[in-house]
Amino acid sequence: MSDKKEYIERGALMDELAKRATYHSMAIVREFPAADVEEVVHGEWETDRDTIRCSVCGFGYFPNGYFFKDGQCIGDLIFDRCPNCGAKMDEKEENK
Repeated sequence: MSDKKEYIERGALMDELAKRATYHSMAIVREFPAADVEEVVHGEWETDRDTIRCSVCGFGYFPNGYFFKDGQCIGDLIFDRCPNCGAKMDEKEENK
């Protein structure tokens, strides 16, 4: 068996099992412990005149590599995720 973990939505699986499975198999799924996971939000950095902003929340930074929030500089450049909302910055790659 693979070490890679995959997560499913329990409600969607239960709906499918209701169509073609036994009550026993549905009970197993219903009682199986659920993982605590969060949905991944995808975005991209967008250029907005003299700043670069997150396409999800609007958080931005200046092209010289400093982040700002509410008009105050708060840190260095981070590319892979938005430091404000946590969006994964890979939207353009996924659309290809």
